[in-house]
Amino acid sequence: MTSRSNWQYAHPAQTATVAIIGGGASGLIAAVQLIQRARRAIKIVFVEPRANLGSGIAYSTEFNSHLLNVPAGNMSALHDDPDHFLRWMRTNVAKNFDRRSFARRSLYGSYLGETLAEACLLAQQRISLDHYRSRATRVEIHRSGERVWMENGLRISADRVILALGNSPQENPMPAGSEVEAVSAWSRSSFDGLEPGASVLLVGAGLTTVDAVLALDERGHRGTIHVVSRHGKWPLVHGASTAPIHSAPPRSATSSRSILRAIRKQAASAGGWQAAVDALRPHTNALWARASQSERRRFLRHLRFYWQIHRHRMPQEAATKIHSMRWSGRVLNHSGRIVETRIENDSRLRVRVALRGGRDDLSLEVARVINCTGPSSNLRDWPHSLIHDLLATGIVRSDPLGLGLLTDNDGALIGRDGAHSNVVFALGPMRRGTLLETTAIPEIREQAAGLARRILTQLPSAPLHHQVSDLTESLVAGGD
Repeated sequence: MTSRSNWQYAHPAQTATVAIIGGGASGLIAAVQLIQRARRAIKIVFVEPRANLGSGIAYSTEFNSHLLNVPAGNMSALHDDPDHFLRWMRTNVAKNFDRRSFARRSLYGSYLGETLAEACLLAQQRISLDHYRSRATRVEIHRSGERVWMENGLRISADRVILALGNSPQENPMPAGSEVEAVSAWSRSSFDGLEPGASVLLVGAGLTTVDAVLALDERGHRGTIHVVSRHGKWPLVHGASTAPIHSAPPRSATSSRSILRAIRKQAASAGGWQAAVDALRPHTNALWARASQSERRRFLRHLRFYWQIHRHRMPQEAATKIHSMRWSGRVLNHSGRIVETRIENDSRLRVRVALRGGRDDLSLEVARVINCTGPSSNLRDWPHSLIHDLLATGIVRSDPLGLGLLTDNDGALIGRDGAHSNVVFALGPMRRGTLLETTAIPEIREQAAGLARRILTQLPSAPLHHQVSDLTESLVAGGD
């Protein structure tokens, strides 16, 4: 189904049009920055299948136990107003909400939506905003502008295009040829239809697994929850808030090993590894940029996992609940990998796990296998037809490690010929080909601000008169 939501606040005869492909947090924050900085009439067109902009997978959760993994004091969507989200929480939730506390994730989705609406209202006559509930399949670049093709043949024209597709899909954790499918923990139906006492297998032990365990508990599930991951380690926990460490990047650190030594040294002097990791965070992309390809491969192979569990931490409230469930035996942790699966006659699933350390294989009988692995680290694993088309046409290219798209410092895409685009840009996780840290709100809001400045500076002075193609105009005007 393809439909159009019209949020227009003005109908200027001629406006410059920016198409944002993806309506999650990255795309919405980019739109807010464009709206706030525009000094001329612009039209923003979202191409996003979901009805609600800003929520995406992360912030559309229905579970109250799902909290943000970053304290409220650092979750502002506006890079020049660091307390914006905190003020929203104190106005809408609790007037004494602590900046060190962790808000419910669903509330953040509401906050993003209200932030966009407020930006449009304040812009008054400068903004026209449309939302096409469809999936983009192709981007074409012409001398007269760009065209974005959507499902069912719908197409729109634009002066600039921003790719804000969010995180890549999950990896498939099941062995080749498996007759058992792992249901994605990101799916709304992943926890439906389970008997309260049924055993469940979660694959992966990261923050998605934390969410899955809490969701099962909130829904009244009391069966055994098995967790299988290669390392058997959970995300670490946010410590007590301390004064942030302001330090220059470790210039002498030229390898993964020397950076690790620098972190350990700073952790010892600062009195805590959390503060040391947080102090390195603003410098990680610069360190990544000057690292050789062999050093990057070494980091990904040996240190990425350890960096992730230290860098992407869970709130103390979630950690306390997980610890209690593990202590009582409701959650059992296994370090290994799935090597065989089959469906029994009674529709139960039999899973064989090869445990680390050469121990005997573990055989589990469960009602469901839930995929809690993180986003795939290979861009070519994406089933999104738009990504494959962009790579095939040479509009974009991936980095040598296949992590994401190559961009310049402002997010302009780099094509197959090495040229930097002036019309197609990327934001957020799509930039993983160039940046190591590009998934969290603090990084995304900085990217959005810089991208908005560049786009608004370069927009043509006499923009085209853009409209939906004649072929599909009647379909769009008709709604669903």
